[in-house]
Amino acid sequence: MNLSNLASFVTNTETLVNAGYFEPRGVPVLVSLLTSGVEVEHLRLLLCAFDSEFSADLVCAMKHSIVRSLALKAYDVCTDEIYKKLAESIGTQLERLEIENADFHLNYVASFQALLARCTGITHLALNQCEFDAQWKWMLDSTIASQLQSLESLKLCYVDMNDSSLAKLLGELHGLIHLSELIILGCKDFGKGCAAAICGLTRLKRLELGNHNSLDDDGMTALAEGSPVFVLRWLIFGCNSIGPVGGASLARMIARCPNLCELGLPKKIGPDAARKLGEAVKHSGCARSLCKLNIAECELDQTGVVDLFSATNFPALTLLNMSYNAAGDAGAKTVSDCLLRSQAKLEELHAEYVKITAVGAVDLSRVFGSILILNLRDNQIGPEGGVTVINQLISAKRRHLKELNLSLCNLGDIGAEAVGRLIGCCRCRRILLSDNNIHAAGAKAITDACKAAQKIDMLSLNENPIGDQGAGYIAEGIIKTNRAVEELEISNIGIGDSGVSSIIAALKEMNREGPLMHLMLREEEFTWEQREVLEQLARGGRNQWQFGIYFDCPDPNAN
Repeated sequence: MNLSNLASFVTNTETLVNAGYFEPRGVPVLVSLLTSGVEVEHLRLLLCAFDSEFSADLVCAMKHSIVRSLALKAYDVCTDEIYKKLAESIGTQLERLEIENADFHLNYVASFQALLARCTGITHLALNQCEFDAQWKWMLDSTIASQLQSLESLKLCYVDMNDSSLAKLLGELHGLIHLSELIILGCKDFGKGCAAAICGLTRLKRLELGNHNSLDDDGMTALAEGSPVFVLRWLIFGCNSIGPVGGASLARMIARCPNLCELGLPKKIGPDAARKLGEAVKHSGCARSLCKLNIAECELDQTGVVDLFSATNFPALTLLNMSYNAAGDAGAKTVSDCLLRSQAKLEELHAEYVKITAVGAVDLSRVFGSILILNLRDNQIGPEGGVTVINQLISAKRRHLKELNLSLCNLGDIGAEAVGRLIGCCRCRRILLSDNNIHAAGAKAITDACKAAQKIDMLSLNENPIGDQGAGYIAEGIIKTNRAVEELEISNIGIGDSGVSSIIAALKEMNREGPLMHLMLREEEFTWEQREVLEQLARGGRNQWQFGIYFDCPDPNAN
């Protein structure tokens, strides 16, 4: 963002001000705006971009404004002085505080305690990639429990705490009557102590134990057996160390959660545990209320997918992520039958690399009536399956799609022509068609549709043998004349000098009023001189266009 646009960017509505994108000379502008008393919904300061003097000026300026949410990416810049100034500047209006990459030392304890003591209205606290010594861990336990009585959400991501320290912190939270959301990611020593402490948080509505926690079968068993009947609505697991025994324990826990609206199963739990989880979902009754179901990377085979969906109805389901399971065509049919039987209005489907062919794609296409986001990446559905999928989207009279990802589906030019027809009748924000064996004819069908429709924000045609002729179609139909596309990815499309010349000529004409903000190309397809021209265009654009070009060929003038 240009500094000249900053003033108009800060408003009294939902606003993000990321100071990390500004050079130090931009700090006075931001300081002036904050000093003027502007109300900022969300202020994000990348303090490591400035020295301590600039950081102190920014923090002091906040005393004159109303900041609802503050995120600090601190590194070593967030010193004791900064925390003291924060404590002086921030009023009780602060509702959200996020601190990232902070190295908390013992001499910061008092100033940070003063900061939290002043911010008694905080409802959301997030600590991301922070390091604590022993004194800090003790302080964190007592301060959060005593000062932040309004706390509703606590997020701990990759914090330096072992099982006993984290268990002690969670134990101190048992008295917080408003705490309804707990998110823990990247805890390398998440054991039975942490699991037992979570059991005392009986008011939790959202529990997320996501990627890179060391939660194992023993911890999962402790969590399941010690838990009362939960009021949980969101239960999400990521990449943990849960095996079949832990999966069985999780099934018992789910059986006591009848009101779940989102469920994310642990990765790599296998088909046996998934079968028990499916039975638990059915018998708990939460299948009736589930809106989002994530079974990605659970290592389910075709039988596991069939078992999970064959005897259960999901009438409220709007999002299904079944990626990276070997569902096959039979599993796809079972999923489709289940959703049709349930009369679910599915809006988002992720079925990346589920080993389906055109047959499975046709079966899944039966549930596209309400779809907004569709990801069938890396399935060999071929031209026939691709045409059927796209025709189903067209016949469903979808007037708006957020994203369509058919990369690595072997669509060919026939499938690309079908995509062109879709573009002509549907507003689709993002279309990804990388590595689909699309040639110049297919590129022409897509670019002609883009030229006429002006309805796409992002288009990816990477890794297709489009060639020089196709590059000319892209230059004319998208770069030069399209006023909607902001991101264009055409890396490794097999172009030579004439194709490069077409792209450069189109960029020069677009330079006057084009919308393009991101352009991905392949460095090997451009000479050094051509890349210099592109760099000049990227730097000289009135709107500060940002071209994502990789330049790694040697400079012929270098020694």
